[in-house]
Amino acid sequence: MIVVSSELPEVIRVSDRVLVMREGRISATLGPGEITEANIARHAIPAS
Repeated sequence: MIVVSSELPEVIRVSDRVLVMREGRISATLGPGEITEANIARHAIPAS
């Protein structure tokens, strides 16, 4: 199943793997133990 959501708690609760996109490209693939709000945000938001 593919889930598209901007609600991070929902994504974390229902996912075994998360593909994070930034600027239309996959910036990270997170697996079990890596799926956290901080990790998703780190890959979704460009470093300043």
